[in-house]
Amino acid sequence: CGQGKEPQSDISIIDTVVSYLSHDAGLKVSKFTSETYERPAVLEEFEKGYYDVLVAIKCFDQGVDVPKLDKIYILASDSLLRQTIQRRGRVLRQCTKTGKTIAHIYDLVALPPIDVEEGLGVSSLVSNEIRRMKEYSRLSDNIRENTYIMNDLIHTYGIKEEEDSGEREFD
Repeated sequence: CGQGKEPQSDISIIDTVVSYLSHDAGLKVSKFTSETYERPAVLEEFEKGYYDVLVAIKCFDQGVDVPKLDKIYILASDSLLRQTIQRRGRVLRQCTKTGKTIAHIYDLVALPPIDVEEGLGVSSLVSNEIRRMKEYSRLSDNIRENTYIMNDLIHTYGIKEEEDSGEREFD
């Protein structure tokens, strides 16, 4: 999830997510950040099934291996292609222990209201989100459905072809 605090309070976003998942959804949750004490132990407990969910900030971008991970919900995406690929790689690894051969990636997309004025960078924001969507979709089983959604967004927001043509590099 993203860094920072809730706009209406002084509560961190990660604490809000952890609270929701543990109290409202009834899941066993652990924070997994650079400040997490005994990170290897937390990962081991997750692997053994003690935790249902790990909530992280930038910890799955590099160097963390969690083969059991079969679902990832990305609440705050980075605009760097390298980090997108690294995050995807964390969940796409096969796991012989669990028999995992498929993974589910849910990357939440931030879009402004349709009637927002263009001067606020709407085209740039939407174009960047669509480029990231295309990168995730490129190797997905649901590419056809995603393509319909992306084409609808391109049409709805009036994105021009050159704005949408960023090969594989994000701004």
